[in-house]
Amino acid sequence: MQIIPQAFASDPDVDLLNLPHQIAIHLGISDFAGGLIASVIILMMISLPLAFLKAKLILILLVDILAIAMLIGIGWLPIWIIVLETLFVVGMFASFLGKSLST
Repeated sequence: MQIIPQAFASDPDVDLLNLPHQIAIHLGISDFAGGLIASVIILMMISLPLAFLKAKLILILLVDILAIAMLIGIGWLPIWIIVLETLFVVGMFASFLGKSLST
């Protein structure tokens, strides 16, 4: 008896590159919102274990930037998302440098 169902890549119904569109159709939302939902699921699968391992925030953000770059590469996210995250990381790093240089 098999407890966990398996999806095979040769199955024509399984198309992970089309996952955001399938989410959008089933939830009745736009394709952009479906891409955001699918991307947040992937990012949480990467970020939450690092957060539970008490990793530093800058490490989590850098890993997220790499994951966002992958999601942009497969077409789930637009390019401006990585620009926003990079600006956020640069702002955090500048704040950290300002605090460390002032003391």
